[in-house]
Amino acid sequence: GDFIEYRLVLNTTDGNRFSNDNISSDVATGAFYASPFFYRIALVCPSALQGTFTYTTTAIQGGSGSTPAACGNSVTGTVKMDATSVPGEYSFDDASFGLFKCLYNDNPPGGAVRFTDACGKIGMKGSDRYGDSYSLTYVSHNDTDLTFKWVNTYGDGGTTTLKRSTGTWPKGLN
Repeated sequence: GDFIEYRLVLNTTDGNRFSNDNISSDVATGAFYASPFFYRIALVCPSALQGTFTYTTTAIQGGSGSTPAACGNSVTGTVKMDATSVPGEYSFDDASFGLFKCLYNDNPPGGAVRFTDACGKIGMKGSDRYGDSYSLTYVSHNDTDLTFKWVNTYGDGGTTTLKRSTGTWPKGLN
């Protein structure tokens, strides 16, 4: 979410000053200058979190009409995270980490829920096919396990640990 901003100022020999706060279209898009005098560049950190992980979800909660007791104390399975065309964003094949099956006897939530990595700060964004949005709070991680709490606006959620079978989680995640 951070940016570097460059603001340019052109001082001509006849005393005129041009910058992003006083330019006309002739200066901003003309043949001679053709400069907006302002550039905003997003800082993007490399992110490579994609993969297939085993998960364990505990502290299970469900929204209206759910049956949390059907889930027991924990739910386990596998989830696949694929990199999207947006750097640092990943799609899930099951953003409920198994809970929709036991809470509602339903398929994974689908939609456009995304796991995000913004220079080590992880999160969730987007909404599922029912229109519910998702959020995440980092808990902890080590080389093989990444633990976070997640919830959607319907009231479903839990504490999920993703376990890597190969490689390690980056050191700076939070």
